[in-house]
Amino acid sequence: MQIYFLDRDPEICAQYHPDRQMISQIKESVQLLCTACRHVGIRQGYKIVVHNTFLNNWLLQSYTHWEWLRELTYELEKERRFRFSDKKNSKPKHMSIEVIERMPEPKVIPDLGWLNDPPLVMPDQYKMEDHVESYRNYLNLHKRHTHQWTKRERPFFITDTVEGDNI
Repeated sequence: MQIYFLDRDPEICAQYHPDRQMISQIKESVQLLCTACRHVGIRQGYKIVVHNTFLNNWLLQSYTHWEWLRELTYELEKERRFRFSDKKNSKPKHMSIEVIERMPEPKVIPDLGWLNDPPLVMPDQYKMEDHVESYRNYLNLHKRHTHQWTKRERPFFITDTVEGDNI
């Protein structure tokens, strides 16, 4: 599990997600949000899916982090509806969104503001000093097989080819 931290603005971040990551990220984000809630005693939504990960720790550091991921999740859902609303059998709402809509806010998580960016959950070769640049680099170089943006232009940081690329 990871958070594709492609921009600090959740709306832009969602727009930069390729189709495949956008759809899977909605459920994974809600699972992470629910896991954080369960760690502070809120027993609703998905059961704990991962224990003691860097992402859980990041979400529990500050309510601002949890709120940012929830905002990203809602933006991913808006993006999903934008890209696929005209598709046959397209669901009006991702079922994971209904889970987070019913969940109370975990106000017991201290709100210390934005303390740091989400942890880098990727091989070291893609890591850079800036976490946004790291995730863009990871998506560009490691996740090339997912590069499809329905109704969106390819983000500016995605290159067509990489030196030595056999695509």
